[in-house]
Amino acid sequence: MNVTDRKGDLIISGGLCAMGIFVILKARAMPYGEATVPGPGFLPMILGVLLFGISVILGIKVLFSRGNPVSIHLGHHSMVSILIAMVLLAGLLERAGFLSVMTLFVFLSLKTLSRLRWWMCLLWGLVAAFVAYGFFGLVLGFLCPLGSGGTREMLTGEAGPPRRLA
Repeated sequence: MNVTDRKGDLIISGGLCAMGIFVILKARAMPYGEATVPGPGFLPMILGVLLFGISVILGIKVLFSRGNPVSIHLGHHSMVSILIAMVLLAGLLERAGFLSVMTLFVFLSLKTLSRLRWWMCLLWGLVAAFVAYGFFGLVLGFLCPLGSGGTREMLTGEAGPPRRLA
C-alpha cells in the first residue's frame, strides 16, 4: 500500500490517540490508590494521558505542516510474518508451552530477519527461550506455562494456570 508521508503520520497519530483513549478508559476502572501508595490504575492513567497528549501534538503538527509529497510503501513481508508469528505465539503459549513456543518464535524471527543458517537460528532460539524461562522463574518467581502435555504436573505436582512462587 502506498501512502504519502503526511497521510501516514495522520494515520499513526489517530491510532495512537485511539489507543491512548482506550488506556485511559480502562485505567479509570482500576483503583488509583492513595498519595503515598499508588494503585494499579495510577501508572496506566499517566501513560494513557501521555500517549493521548503526544499523539494530539503529533496530529496538530502534521495538520499544520505541508508534508512530504513522496509516497512511501507500507507492508514489508518480514514485518507481516513477524506479526503473524506474534499472534500465533499468544494463541499457542498455554497449549504448547513457553519453551517450545518461544524457541519457535525466536527461530522464525531470526530466520526471517537475519542471514544466519537455520541451525544457528535454532540454537539462538533455544538459548533465548531458556534464558527467558530462567529469568521469569528464578528472578521474578513466575512459573511459565509448560504446555498441556503434563510437564507442569510432573514438575510441580499440580495442574492449572501459572502462579507466582512463594
